[in-house]
This record gives sequence, structure tokens and C-alpha cells, in this order.
Amino acid sequence: MMIFDRRAGWLLAATATLFSFGAHAQAAPEAPALIEALTGSEAATRGAPATIEGFRSAKFGMDEAAVRSAIESDFGVASDAIVESANGAERTRILTVDGVEVLDGGGPAAVSYVFGYESNTLGQVSVLWAVGGEGGEGGEQVVNADKLVANADVLQNYFLQSGYAADSVVVNVPVPEGLVVFRGSDAEGHMAVLLLRGTLAEGEAGADGAAAQPVLTPTNLLLAYLADPQKPDVFRVEPGQF
Repeated sequence: MMIFDRRAGWLLAATATLFSFGAHAQAAPEAPALIEALTGSEAATRGAPATIEGFRSAKFGMDEAAVRSAIESDFGVASDAIVESANGAERTRILTVDGVEVLDGGGPAAVSYVFGYESNTLGQVSVLWAVGGEGGEGGEQVVNADKLVANADVLQNYFLQSGYAADSVVVNVPVPEGLVVFRGSDAEGHMAVLLLRGTLAEGEAGADGAAAQPVLTPTNLLLAYLADPQKPDVFRVEPGQF
């Protein structure tokens, strides 16, 4: 039975920001310098140019049955652990598996697989860590703001060493929802985006009279892999219809 999962729906709403950001943002001036500043040994670990094909054994272009098999294989879960949902506005279908650990010590996450409106194939995978999540029978690995920041740091360092073209890389860019920790594309235009979201509060003014800077209290960390950020496969009202 198809249900609407609020968490998955919220996650897709968050990703709308990523589509907009991916289409219009320019690479941060410091991004190439950051990559070139890696030590020789670190740079060597980057290896071949980055290739974004999906997430683990779930690949862009797979149909729902193939993705279900990939989820069960990747996380060792039963088929009934995979929750179906839908985004009514975008007319996309979503499969979500919750409470899985995808980053060692990073705490439980929800992984969502989004199928395009027209193609009905995998076009996006999103990984969400949220404050308050628990994993394991004893409720261990509670995710808090510090863990979100630590996860963001670990993943940013990983992506900066993963062979993304310097002219596609954006790091540490504030957006209304929080902070784009990383954005990068491969040669095919597939994109990875890491977004730290939370609540903003006014900080204290500097001792030298500098204006107060907003302070972000993280509530979730979203990692999204997008097959076509320039033209996502979602429902659109055609010009002239109304």
C-alpha cells in the first residue's frame, strides 16, 4: 500500500533547495585552492575522477524491483523494512529504509531512493541524519548536533579527496536553511550535495564592534546524490495550461 511518509516528504522538500542551488551557484573561489592544498599523499588517494552512479549497489536508472534488491543486499534488511511513500507535488515515488548506519560511528540514518516521474527509474538517493535518531536495541548512538557536525567534517574531507573537478566544487556556503558543506559534480553532470540544516539564531557582536553573525544549531545533515540536477525528473505544469 502506498503511504505518504512525512520524513521522506520533508527530505524531498529539502532537496528542492539542492536543485536550485546546484543550478545557480558558482564554485567558491577557495575551492580549487583547497583541493590543491592537499598533501601529496592525500592527493594521491583521490585517484581517478569522481563518478557518481547512485549509492552503493543501487544505481541511477534502476527500476524499483532492482533497487529493492539492492537495499536488502546493502543493509541486510527484510523487504518489509522498506517503506513506500510519494511526493504528491513532484509525482515521484520513494523507497526509504530507516535506522541504518552508513558511516562508521555516524549514527543511524534514513536512506531514501527517489524514482522519476516519467522514467520510473532511480534518479536520486538521499541520506539523512537527524537529531534524536537512535539505533540498536539499547537506543545507543543517539544523534546530536555535535555528531552531525563531525559527520559533515568527515564527509567533506572525503569528498575533497574524491576527484571532483575543482571548477564544480563548492564548500561552506551559507543558504537560508543552513550550510552547503560540499557540492561537486562528475563529468556526466551527476551531483553530490552535503547540506547541514538547522535553526539560525543571532550571535554575539564581536569585541571590536563587528556585526553579530548568525549561529547555526544543526538539526539534520542531508547527503544527496542527484542524477540530473539541471533537469530533475519531476512533474511540471506545462506553460500555457492555465
